[in-house]
Amino acid sequence: DAGQLRRALFVCDRDELRAQGLGAFQNAFGADAAPVSSGKPQKNARILIATYQTLDIASEDADANFLVTNYPEDYFSHIVIDECHRSAWGKWSQVLTRNPGAVQIGLTATPRQIELTERSAEAQADAQITADNVRHFGEPVYEYDIAQGIDDGYLAACEIVRRDIFLDDKPRPERETGVETADLVGKQVTDALTGEVLTVAEPRARYEATDFEERLLLPDRVREMCRDLFEHLVVAGGPEQKTIVFCARDRHAEDVAVALNNLYAAWCAEHGRARLEPYAFKCTAAGGGGEYLADLRGAARHHLVATTVDLLTTGVDVPCVRNIVFFKYVRS
Repeated sequence: DAGQLRRALFVCDRDELRAQGLGAFQNAFGADAAPVSSGKPQKNARILIATYQTLDIASEDADANFLVTNYPEDYFSHIVIDECHRSAWGKWSQVLTRNPGAVQIGLTATPRQIELTERSAEAQADAQITADNVRHFGEPVYEYDIAQGIDDGYLAACEIVRRDIFLDDKPRPERETGVETADLVGKQVTDALTGEVLTVAEPRARYEATDFEERLLLPDRVREMCRDLFEHLVVAGGPEQKTIVFCARDRHAEDVAVALNNLYAAWCAEHGRARLEPYAFKCTAAGGGGEYLADLRGAARHHLVATTVDLLTTGVDVPCVRNIVFFKYVRS
């Protein structure tokens, strides 16, 4: 109403978030909000919703061709960058530098979270991302924390259940002890990348716990973790509740889905229950999992447990989910 908004650009990092953003903006602006896609720059709309990939600014070697070709400098009066903490991973800053007069807003739910030694690669990368955030946007002008989100009814209160993993009869968990070659004797070990079975002589002398599923797959370990999760679901309301399991790799996500389906089939047979199928399913970008998001979100009697790597990590709204599970070590 004040006449300050000429054209606005909302930039996000995946198609699902573009669809969610489009719905939200159309509720407020109607047909004035439109999604940008390849070949459709939507120059007649006032509110444009685009992904990094569409604008050709998603990677270090991207040339921003779509952005430069379709939108001259100072084309936008307002720019909102979603997940702005990823700035060091791409070239989205070109959107800002080409529109210096625009109101520029960065959104992130995970600023300055990594707590590692200052010399670690992760900490250095995080420091660069933080530096980019502050350089482009300055210190946060508005913060909305999880406690307030819960109080306002936007977020669900959660109970955090922690688990440690112990190899055989070791008194300390694997995250503290790491994994020696001797620990792998007598176990089936496969390469997480190729799926090939490894002999004891092939693995290196020592692995950190974070290497499991990232470099090495132990079927026994996957089955035990799935059994523990399934038993928890059974006593915490039953196994047929919407759950997302974050895995280390695509192959790991597939193995977890198979193991959970086997456990569910045995549970149904034992209790004389008809199986709801599909029960557990892989929902990863590499496996075309985007097509299952609607079922995960809307179907009450199938697509109950999603195993994923990064497809569901940021900003995807699935209100019906009861459990978020990490089958990989996280550092943020």
